Amino acid sequence: LNKEIIVSVGFCVWNEEEVVLELLQNADKDLKRDFDENFEVIVVDNCSTDSTFKIVSKFIENKPNFSVIKHDYNQLYSGSNNSILIHGKGKFIATVDGDGQHSMRDIKKSIDLLKSSNSKVFFGWKKYRDDSLLRKITSRGFKIVTKIFLKNDLNDINCGFRIFESSLKKKLILSEKVNSAGPEFFCLCRKFKIPYIEGPVIHFKRPSGDGLFNSLPKFISGVFSFFKYVIRLKKKYN
Repeated sequence: LNKEIIVSVGFCVWNEEEVVLELLQNADKDLKRDFDENFEVIVVDNCSTDSTFKIVSKFIENKPNFSVIKHDYNQLYSGSNNSILIHGKGKFIATVDGDGQHSMRDIKKSIDLLKSSNSKVFFGWKKYRDDSLLRKITSRGFKIVTKIFLKNDLNDINCGFRIFESSLKKKLILSEKVNSAGPEFFCLCRKFKIPYIEGPVIHFKRPSGDGLFNSLPKFISGVFSFFKYVIRLKKKYN
């Protein structure tokens, strides 16, 4: 595209056939309103087993602002974030969960906040969460654990909405292969002394699909895995 790309918005999707079409329709509308044609959307399909890739491929026909990357194998959430950082061409690169919980109306105001605060990385904060009680408790627990072990000062370190200045993307490639990204992004900011800021973002209840912690066994396994992940980060970065 022979135009300046202000922002690359990357969606991490896996088996989101029920929500991905509306997600892309809303993104197209909201990003055109705020950036005219000076944006791109990259959909990273993390080896979905449903019709997600087919739906995305159909939608992006004749849409030069949109592209899709399909992983040959499931590279977990961190791998999807890395793909967005590697392929994004904009001055700013946003990595966003593709499950319909976030609004692209937050992209421009978050970039404006980055500029006005002289920060380089924006972490979203679901200040008013439309989540289940279990997920709210889990989020609070994650915050406490990361504060103790990683000196985390963010309110919502696992929020699936982040924006980076593209000049930093090589420094921010994630080394951990896990279904998480925020804690390592935070550690990398601290390691390289990258100024960051956190701001509130709109949060919608997950429309459908299989949430990571929607059952007790998944909850227990997820909490245990997250704790081990944080310990590894502490050893690696602190």
